Amino acid sequence: MNLNKWKNKNAKMYAMHLVKILGKPEEETKSLLLWKKKANCLRIEIKDEGIPHNFPMNHKDYVYSTRKIAVPPKFASVFANVTESIIIDGLKKEVTARCGALIKNAVTLGFVEDMIKGKISSSVPAAKKEYSKRIMGNITPKWFKDVAMDKKMMKK
Repeated sequence: MNLNKWKNKNAKMYAMHLVKILGKPEEETKSLLLWKKKANCLRIEIKDEGIPHNFPMNHKDYVYSTRKIAVPPKFASVFANVTESIIIDGLKKEVTARCGALIKNAVTLGFVEDMIKGKISSSVPAAKKEYSKRIMGNITPKWFKDVAMDKKMMKK
């Protein structure tokens, strides 16, 4: 694994963190690392990129986490209006969260699960407020077990 040629410093540092907590990736290219069935996700990927994102705070996105979640079509536009970090694949019944840390991806995927279960209002203003609260407070779902390791990295 050679991260020395990665151009995006934050993605490179976080990739090194992921190798420490998740082990060697199952797949790698010169700009991507991929783990399967880790941290209660189908896939975790990190790419040599830094996508600017300003909600609910300014940051860059480069890590992707995917879970099996069937999203009823009525929720797709709500999620699209809350954050661009939610990627829905209706055919595979998967949702991917793209953020700057595993913990933020877990928060995002937990938000999707809770809205589908009716625990969160599907009104865009209310959902956006709830999502912001959860992201800022690192409110993770019960299935996310890597909280301590990822919070430690977030402080660096």
